[in-house]
Amino acid sequence: MEKIITIANRQESPASGDPPRQFYQKHLTNWKGTGLSQAEYCRRNSLVRHRFGYWKRKLFKEEGQIKFAELPVSLSEQSVPFIRDNVFSTLRLMVDSRFSLEIPDQFSQDTLTKVLQVLQML
Repeated sequence: MEKIITIANRQESPASGDPPRQFYQKHLTNWKGTGLSQAEYCRRNSLVRHRFGYWKRKLFKEEGQIKFAELPVSLSEQSVPFIRDNVFSTLRLMVDSRFSLEIPDQFSQDTLTKVLQVLQML
C-alpha cells in the first residue's frame, strides 16, 4: 500500500506580483519585527523555510557590503587651515568620525584614490 503525503500549499512565488527580491525583503523586514523564529514566521506566512533562509542570507550579505555614499561636506575656517603667504593649503576630510585625512594642496590623486578604496572596504 502506497503512502500519500500531502504537503500544505506553500507560497512558492510571490502572489503580489513583486519580484522575489522585493517579496522576501518585505517578509524579512516584517519577520525582524515579530520576535518569531524563522521557522514559525514561515509557517504562519506559508513560506518555504529554506527559500526564506536563502533570501535572508543573500539580502543580509548585501546589506553588509559597503557601498559608495555621497557625504555632505561642510567647510569652516577651522577645518581648512591655510597659510596666507604661500599657495599651500590643507583639506581635512573626516570620514564617519573614525578617520581624519589631511590632504595637502599638492596631493597625489593616485594615492588618495587608493586610500579611499581601502576606506570603502572597512
